[in-house]
Amino acid sequence: MVAPSLVSAMEAVKRDPTTRQSGGFSGCSWLGPYAKITPSSHQISETLPQSRFRRYSPTHWLTHRIVAALPLALVLALVYGSLTVYANGRATLVTSAESGPYQVDVSILPAQALVNNTHVSILLRNLADDAIITRADVRISGAAPELGTDFGPMPAPNDLVPQFFEASLPFDVEGEWLVTFDINSDLGETSLQVPMMVRQGGASVNWILLAAIVVAILASGIWIWDRIAGRRSGKGDAQAG
Repeated sequence: MVAPSLVSAMEAVKRDPTTRQSGGFSGCSWLGPYAKITPSSHQISETLPQSRFRRYSPTHWLTHRIVAALPLALVLALVYGSLTVYANGRATLVTSAESGPYQVDVSILPAQALVNNTHVSILLRNLADDAIITRADVRISGAAPELGTDFGPMPAPNDLVPQFFEASLPFDVEGEWLVTFDINSDLGETSLQVPMMVRQGGASVNWILLAAIVVAILASGIWIWDRIAGRRSGKGDAQAG
């Protein structure tokens, strides 16, 4: 049961225009202890923290998405680059010849053999049925020009992509090198010699690493800009309040 004094106070509120204008009972001092039952809307707005109701800006959302996706993008870029740079035709075919029971395709990356920066891939096919051979022992050796150092025989494994036997050739001087490919499998043994003109190359560019750095800088810039914009917005709200 509601106290009679409270019922009388509530009926008085209905008749008092000052109560309706203030939005609550707090403006009615004559209510005594019942004046604090219901706070005014102004008191509610001052009590609740405004920061909890602030929505994230689009740039804040975008920054978090970029930062969260950056590690995954780096992993995908490394895997994709490893699988495609040497195996999807971007390497340059320097010779395709028959040798023993094999059809041997030799490709290099970059298109011009360079000192300390030449990757070679070998694709083997069976001459009888044109089937790709994935089980073979391939070794590479190189005879250097004057002032150079011979290398090999060195293995060319196919651990990354089974169809391609790959290695990095340690050319140390410019000039014409004679590269020998020794191949051994169940089909038999053979050797193929391929002359390569080696040039002095510039510094190689790791495009994957460069792209990762650009994305990281972009994400950092957006984050910093969003923080500055958020502080300005907070100061504006404080001044307006």
